Amino acid sequence: MRNLRRWLACMLSAAALAAAAPAFAAYHSLEEIPVESVVYRLIDDLASTYRVSHALLQTRPWTRAELGVFLDELVADTPAAGKDPAVVRLRRELEPEGGASGLEPMISAEEDDHSLELSPYMRVSFAQDEARGTITRDFRAGGQYSHAFGTHALLFTDVYMGTITPGAHGTPDENGSFRGSSTKTTLWLDRGYAVYASKSFTLRAGRTWLRWGPGAEGTLALSDGAPAFDLIQASTRIPGGSRFTWFLASLDPVHETYLAGHRLDLRAGPSVEMGVSGLVRFDGTANAPLYFLPVVPLTTYERRVRAGRGGEPDSLTRTNLLASADLSWTWRPGIRLYGEVAVDDATRHGQRPLAMAWQGGMHLRRRIGDGVWTARVEYSRVYPFTYSVAHRHDFVHEGFATGYPLGPDVDRWYGKLEWRPDASWAFGIEASDVRKGRGQLGQPWIPGTPVPGRELGFPGEQDVRYAFSADLAPSPSFALGASIGTAKIDGLGRVTGNDTDGLFGAGRLTLRW
Repeated sequence: MRNLRRWLACMLSAAALAAAAPAFAAYHSLEEIPVESVVYRLIDDLASTYRVSHALLQTRPWTRAELGVFLDELVADTPAAGKDPAVVRLRRELEPEGGASGLEPMISAEEDDHSLELSPYMRVSFAQDEARGTITRDFRAGGQYSHAFGTHALLFTDVYMGTITPGAHGTPDENGSFRGSSTKTTLWLDRGYAVYASKSFTLRAGRTWLRWGPGAEGTLALSDGAPAFDLIQASTRIPGGSRFTWFLASLDPVHETYLAGHRLDLRAGPSVEMGVSGLVRFDGTANAPLYFLPVVPLTTYERRVRAGRGGEPDSLTRTNLLASADLSWTWRPGIRLYGEVAVDDATRHGQRPLAMAWQGGMHLRRRIGDGVWTARVEYSRVYPFTYSVAHRHDFVHEGFATGYPLGPDVDRWYGKLEWRPDASWAFGIEASDVRKGRGQLGQPWIPGTPVPGRELGFPGEQDVRYAFSADLAPSPSFALGASIGTAKIDGLGRVTGNDTDGLFGAGRLTLRW
């Protein structure tokens, strides 16, 4: 941990320079808020505490305009929410005040009905895990270019030079793998898209992440646990406060593999939000336009395509469908319950394994003086063979699950207690218990073999962790975070008797202009 302590000391020293640090990125209203942003944790906090009249919270990403409307409606319904630390923190994301409170983009220009913004940024993070023997460095220096055309259209690009870093939000190596780790630097496009939005319709095309569902540590059907998609996405508002969203994403252009999805969001009053969705894995570029049509149910396409090819089942006519439903219910102010169920494969008579996942959570929040306490507990269970099928139409992108980030054959307990004394600081204590069976992502059940049970595969691995974290974010221009804890792993690598333990920690510094 010596390297980690030295690194954290350097980052804490940098905090003293926050007032002079370069600041934020693009501020156009149609710019999306990345799905991994802490903004969504704060939105969940507010939904657990106050009346939410119209906003639909479980389909991400949001745009900056949507965040502004959400805050305006929230404070209009409950004026006392205006002084909530989470509301103050989110307002800072939208309204930079200069200096240490956030700067406007470094370069900006406006002419007639269009404007552009150019904003550099730097992000430095370091993590060390003694129990697993890993060290991860993620150093990035990049720029964001945003070009708005009136109030309805936007072009956005985020390009950076960074170290090769593992993970779905990391930087791939020269072979395109997101599993590598190296101090070598490479140029990479983090996200880039074009968007058109009117009052009731939005169309987005490009490279970005999507996330559906209420989970804190990953959702079950569509999460941000896989690398960014190259996609086309559209959504339309439906009278009565509902919204329908659909997308088509290319997973591998060479092998012509695709993922398509439909989702319906509904708000049943100020305390209940529901969502139902369907995702389908299919092959064939010629089939892609069909799956982007929002008016035809995804369940009918396989039959239509197969009929056109004489009924012969092959790679181009087979698909894999995954359905999910989720619910978020604020039982009373300060207490929110939520859950999600996703079904990949199920039969009435148990002729195949039950390939499904479910998740449940409780979110508690209470304001005390100027500060606020937040507690969140969540359990997730994904059965073996979920996301995979024998004819290889798996819910996988670049080796990562497009659903739950830990893949199949896993269960996880997660809990966090956080104290936010004001809009800038947050301190947390968290714990997790992950049990991973021997089942692997991409490992299907083979028809004709015995139907296994739903228990975790043996041998397995259990990873129990406790950690303390501290975060400082006085403006959207500067953020500093650190965590340190202890881990105990039984059966590391799913090898019986291979037990280990040790400290782990991480630090992250972000400067934006």
